[in-house]
Amino acid sequence: MRFKLAAMVGAALVCAAGSAQAAGNAADGLQAMRELNIIVLGDMTANHSIEGKVYVGGNLSGNNGIFGTGNANQGLTPSDRVTLTVGGDATVSNLHINAGSNGGDGAIGPAGATIGGSVSTMNLNAQNATVQVGGAIANTNGSTGSSIQAGGAQSGYLNGNGATVQTNLGTAFTQALTDTLTAETNKLEIDLKALSAALSVITLDDNLSSITMGGQGPIFNVVDSGAGFALFDIDASLLSSNELNFNVFGSPMPIIINVRGTSATWTMNAVGGYNAALNPWIIWNFADATNLSIDRMMHGSILAPYATVTNTGRIEGSLVAAAFNQGAQVHLGTFKGPDFLTAAVPEPATWAMMIMGFGAVGSLVRRRRAAFA
Repeated sequence: MRFKLAAMVGAALVCAAGSAQAAGNAADGLQAMRELNIIVLGDMTANHSIEGKVYVGGNLSGNNGIFGTGNANQGLTPSDRVTLTVGGDATVSNLHINAGSNGGDGAIGPAGATIGGSVSTMNLNAQNATVQVGGAIANTNGSTGSSIQAGGAQSGYLNGNGATVQTNLGTAFTQALTDTLTAETNKLEIDLKALSAALSVITLDDNLSSITMGGQGPIFNVVDSGAGFALFDIDASLLSSNELNFNVFGSPMPIIINVRGTSATWTMNAVGGYNAALNPWIIWNFADATNLSIDRMMHGSILAPYATVTNTGRIEGSLVAAAFNQGAQVHLGTFKGPDFLTAAVPEPATWAMMIMGFGAVGSLVRRRRAAFA
């Protein structure tokens, strides 16, 4: 089953609308969602545990940040990303770095943290961790075999507990670290926004998936129409139903759900087939949203690169947000579906060729019209 050309044209125009979109690589954005449990492009307030790895482009604050606790049943795609990355300051009053189970297949690693700014407190609960801090470091407990480096000074206590500790490494160390983090955050942002924009305009010639309304809410009937994934397009108001159920026909497949609206509130209870087995397969794409509230448990990954996300219900999957106010736990597993983007979303070079082609066609039409006149 082929995608409609209109979808490809629309995606090309979206990507051409701004240089950031045009430079983005949707496939790289999807891979980041496989490797990271949380990606926050701006600031995050942490108040609960997070099973996987976390990337925060801005500042990390809050009262309780426990990262990398793991999950014996679902995990994330292994990578060289450390447990916690923060572009700015990490001022969580209770920050812990762990190395829990990665879906029953080894530990979440490499354990450690990379912080561009300063750290007010940190506890390494995993051995052989690597910690790099651009600014000052305070109130830190190390672990056996770990390495702790800081560009700034030490204050409060710094207990090595078998770790190698270096502080006051200076401007050169700090600048190199912050430059790397700035570049990485910028790439994540343009890639994830390109992914969200591209998914938002995909259509199918004959979409066999459908939604029926039960007594308490929607039932998603998931069918592969021949493209290798299932596709839904809904209004954000549907998320305020009482219950949500899924019927999946055939083998597990990526399920793309485009949610339209600038603001959304999730109040649905998961019932029946909408359960943890779907966590690695669903992407809820909020391409337009600037505010998103999760008030009940939500299965599947959330792609909301422009939104401030607040949760009082548990999230089970990857989360991408512009800012995140955490009020409940975030669990694994991250998206693990196959690479359906090869057919669905052209690569950046292809976008450029398509746009040039559209321009050439337009010029040819204009010349023919002029000649006819």
